[in-house]
Amino acid sequence: MDCDFFESSYYYPQLSPQEEIQVGNPTIVATEDIVHLPPQTTPVLYELPPRSMRSIPLRRYDPEFEKQRSLYPINHGNVDNLSISVVAFNATLRSFYERTIGLLDEYGLGEGCRFKKALYGVKQSPRAWFGRFTTTMKKFGYEKSNSDHTLFLKKEKGRITCLIICVDNMVITGNNEEEISDLKKLFMEFEMKDLGNLKYFLRIKVLRSRRGIFINQKKYILDLLAEIGMLDCKPAEIPIVANLRLQTVQDRELADKEQYQKLAGKLIYLSHNRPNISYAAGVISRFMHLPQVTHMDTVIRILRYLKGTSSRGVFFKKNDHLDLMAYTDADWVGDRDSMKSTLGYFTLVGGNLVTWRSKKQNVVALSRVEAEFRGIAKRITEILWLKKLLCELNFPPKKACKLFCDNQAAINSVQHD
Repeated sequence: MDCDFFESSYYYPQLSPQEEIQVGNPTIVATEDIVHLPPQTTPVLYELPPRSMRSIPLRRYDPEFEKQRSLYPINHGNVDNLSISVVAFNATLRSFYERTIGLLDEYGLGEGCRFKKALYGVKQSPRAWFGRFTTTMKKFGYEKSNSDHTLFLKKEKGRITCLIICVDNMVITGNNEEEISDLKKLFMEFEMKDLGNLKYFLRIKVLRSRRGIFINQKKYILDLLAEIGMLDCKPAEIPIVANLRLQTVQDRELADKEQYQKLAGKLIYLSHNRPNISYAAGVISRFMHLPQVTHMDTVIRILRYLKGTSSRGVFFKKNDHLDLMAYTDADWVGDRDSMKSTLGYFTLVGGNLVTWRSKKQNVVALSRVEAEFRGIAKRITEILWLKKLLCELNFPPKKACKLFCDNQAAINSVQHD
């Protein structure tokens, strides 16, 4: 079942002219009121982390990151009497916070700030929404997966129900049909709609047959080609020329930076279900800061390749095993600008391709063996994550995972480390 949260117009009340505050130039619209706090309510002090710790991306198995997040919480105390309508759902969130230094200086005893608008645009809004959703799912008996925090699982009488959420889109699957039907009680907690069987999700088309499941993004590709006027272009046979070493050369003609970044971002998104352009998309993403005409020509070639292969995608068929198999490879000094190597790998679960990636390594490898060794180490961490996820889904691997690498020296280094 595919569910989608939707937005209603009344979530954005129009502010009156009296609610505008003139602070120099331009006009700033007030988004909060100074109000008396409800009885037995303690305001929360929101402290920003040190500047060196800001903008740190979320990483798997990083207890230090979780520790830093806990230092500046966004939700404490009783929230029963405090509610706010947030875009795409109705959620009970804490809408009071203690004054922030430099924002408001005059407070009376027992006074605080209350939001007038939804939390979209506020730094804590994604965490507030996900915290509200997590609390609701736990109330319904679901547990959050340790392998993927957007995955919720409910195991009952040997059956399992899986729910995964991406922002305000939700997909439900499992072998417990009764529980899936009962999940419509979420409609009482959130304003949402049921879209039926999964057919189209995050611009990915899902097709089913007796042989298996096929996903592709043909419509997304054709819309992209039509948008830039390449719908009638001549298709290319390969996405990127073999052994092409792109680099930034001084005094070369520059391309349109905004157009380049837009196309590169769309190609990176397409690589999520098109493994054959994963390497090419990774190469062009290295030059977003200063794209040149030669780099744009490579982007155009990838688009021409997609024109002739728009119907291709990833097919998942049912097999009689769930064995894990992984392949990894790496070049040496593939990037001429940074002298770093490029890693590539993919993983098969039950004979089906489930994960793949092509990425420039973070450090400069001093030899090809070191580049391959780092690739093997990255691959092992991905395998351990997949094994943990399969165990949570009640499908533990029955055999040891096979990892394939074409560098014997790197293999010997792993075996004797």
